[in-house]
Amino acid sequence: MKIRNKLILSYVMVIFIALIIVALVFDYYVELHFERVLSSQLRRPDLDRVLQMSNPFIQAVRQSLVLAALGSGLFAVIISYFVSNYLTSPIQKLIAATTKISKGRYDVHVRVDSGDELAELAQALNDMAIKLEEIELLRRELVANISHELATPLTSIR
Repeated sequence: MKIRNKLILSYVMVIFIALIIVALVFDYYVELHFERVLSSQLRRPDLDRVLQMSNPFIQAVRQSLVLAALGSGLFAVIISYFVSNYLTSPIQKLIAATTKISKGRYDVHVRVDSGDELAELAQALNDMAIKLEEIELLRRELVANISHELATPLTSIR
């Protein structure tokens, strides 16, 4: 599973748990406080009649809560998708650069402007590419020198 998908999944799990907690607390306290407020304002015979009539109100509040939770949950999932893409795009750049470097393209440089550990990793990758390019040039020069040095005595022997 890609890290972007893991991030999205973790965001969705946190959102889901938060919504469940809010729904449970809301469900418990709305009815409790509604009855407390009514009982402090009304006499007992009126209170029973009003509490029976209040059930549709409490159901409407619950439905509103469900709709608000679904809407905010959907919004949060969409936002988490974009945040996950934003967070993982430097990783994708680093993967592409390392693939090119592994194929011998040492002129690759990654630019990550985040200022965090990924930027440090990108800088280290850039430094490594520069050093590998220098080593490759030294290797080619060494092979050319050795070839020249071996070719000279062989030519004089003939």
